[in-house]
Parts: sequence; structure tokens; C-alpha cells
Amino acid sequence: MNLDFRVHSDIRFAHTLPSSFYLDPSIFRHSKDRIFRNAWHYAGTLAPLESYRYVPRMLMPGFLDEPVIIVRKQPGKIHAMSNVCTHRGNLLVNSPGNQRVLHCGYHGRCFGLDGTCRSMPAFEEVPDFPSVHDDLKNFQVSSLGPMLFVQLGESGYLTPVIQDIRQRMVGYDFDGLTAMPALNQEFEIEAHWALYVDNYLEGFHVPFVHPGLNASLDMEAYAYETHAFHNLQLGFGKDGDELIVPDGSSPKQGKHVIAYYWWIWPNIMLNCYSWGVSLNIVNPIGPKRTLIQFETFLFDPADQGRFLQSGIVQTEIEDEEIVLQVQKGIQSSAYDRGRYSPVHEKCVHHFHQLIARAMNEGPERETDLNFV
Repeated sequence: MNLDFRVHSDIRFAHTLPSSFYLDPSIFRHSKDRIFRNAWHYAGTLAPLESYRYVPRMLMPGFLDEPVIIVRKQPGKIHAMSNVCTHRGNLLVNSPGNQRVLHCGYHGRCFGLDGTCRSMPAFEEVPDFPSVHDDLKNFQVSSLGPMLFVQLGESGYLTPVIQDIRQRMVGYDFDGLTAMPALNQEFEIEAHWALYVDNYLEGFHVPFVHPGLNASLDMEAYAYETHAFHNLQLGFGKDGDELIVPDGSSPKQGKHVIAYYWWIWPNIMLNCYSWGVSLNIVNPIGPKRTLIQFETFLFDPADQGRFLQSGIVQTEIEDEEIVLQVQKGIQSSAYDRGRYSPVHEKCVHHFHQLIARAMNEGPERETDLNFV
């Protein structure tokens, strides 16, 4: 298995990832640990914690299948911990609750809501029990408005990403958003997850694939920005379009933004509009199967019409169709790697560099990468 996915830091000379990354089942399995085990994951909304002390969640079901418990210590204080008993691996919690102590239903081991192992029947003769090894593992959490994210590994990159988003969009009331579960949708496609992300990360295809979206965007002003673990596409409107806020820090000063398309490594898409946010989570299932999860958040819960008129669903259908065509095309023996447009594919290049760094082994290979 060749894991050498180096991508040149200069986009003018760089080649895209080889087709094997999207096709080889062994590489797909390797990406589970290399890319997703250490990543931040969307863990649902904070709304249930208004009624319960704790809520169980399964992160990336069908792929990672990581069971966690989201716990409200006090108003505004949230943490996450493993939902697996440290005795024999039983799931501790299957539904939201308000108990102050968690009891394993298999052999009776007890845990506090901070994850500390309190006691267990018939363990009186076990030395050094309970110890820290019997406690539930705790995970980092971060939130943006009603959206909650959990980190399984050690990387802390999401907090500065969220700070950057808030600073960049001063005046955009993330905390005033309301989750609209009735508007949520899921789409399963027969394609590799990264092909879907590739497509999302550039507006190059918009005039060719999305006639409706193309009519609403000023594609000559469309702009891209890359940061360490996130990037941004700025969609500028035409005269008469409903604007979000003037964006004086953008490279297109004097124009007004109608859409902020934020991408957060590796699979989170945060699309910000004047009416609210469309959150897209790209969930791998298999080498050729991906579940796209759409969740909608509105500033005014009574105003669903603006979302329904936005054309998001039609855009998704068009994106699926082109991604499926690419999935078929990259299987050709006549294709392996392509080149990037320095104008329109900066964010795709950035994504591929991050994949290369995650997949490759050895720090010496990171010297070829530039993430700033």
C-alpha cells in the first residue's frame, strides 16, 4: 500500500491526489485512523441538554461508531466522555437522563458525571481499585451557537477555528440560531467522501453545474482563503440580493457577501446565509459510499420560506450527480492525477495537503507542506 501522497506546496506545480486514494479499500481503512480518529466531530445540538443532565451520542455511526456521553455540569459548562464501561466494554447510557451517578447495567460499576469510577460490586479484593485507569476517558468539546463538536484525539485546532469564524463574522448572531430538525435531510451517495469535499471546495464548477446558483452569485468576485485547518469561500451577490454583512476584511472590499462557505478539516461544512446556517457533515461509510448530513438553523424559526426558496436542495442534487460522474471517471486506467487551477482550486489544494500530511508517515514529509 503506497501512502506517499505528497502534494507540492506551490499550487502551480502541484498534482492532485492519485486516484488510488479514492479507490483503494486498504487506503480507506487506513484513513479512518489517520484522518478521523484525531479529528473534531459534529455531536448534534445542545438543545437536549436544556432538559437533561446527559445525552448519549454516537459519533460517525457506521464508520467510527464512537459512543460518547455529553454532560451538562452546570449552565454553560459542557463536557464529553466515553460511553463505554471500563470493566467489560458495555454501553453505559442508552437514553438521555438526569441521574447524578451512572450505573453500568452489566455488572453494576458506578461512575460520576465527571467520568470518575466510584465503585463496583465484588471488587473489594482488587488492589488499587478504583484507579485512574478505571475512569471514563474525557474528550474536548467546543460549540458554535447551538452546534456541538467533540474531539476524540489530542488536537485542539477547532477552538481557534471557531474564534476566527466569530471574529471574521462579527455581527452574525450564531448564538441566536435555532435548530430546525424538521428541515434536516440526509443523502447517501455511491462515491468516496473526499470527492464530495473536493467538489465543495471550489466555485470553479458553479457556472457549469449550478445554473440557479450561478445566477445569484457574482462569480467574477468569488474569493478563496486558506487557513491552518479551515478555509473559506466568499460568495458575493449581485445588485438587489439580500446581503449578510459588509465584509471589509475580504480581498473584494466594496462588495457585499451573501454566503460564507466555511470548511473545517476534515468533513465539516458551515454555510452561512442571511436567514441562518446550513451545516453539512460528510460521513464516510465505505470506499464508495458516503452519507451527507444536512442540518438547518434559522434566526427566525417561523421563517422557513427563505430556506425553502434558497435552492439548496437543488444544488445538492446537482452536486451529487457530478460527484457520481467523477467517481466513475477516476476508475479509468487513463487517469491518475490532475493539476490545479491556481485561481479557483486553492481550497482543494489546501485540503489535499492536509490529507497528505495526515496519511503520510514521518515528519520529514511534512517539510513539503505549507498550510499558511
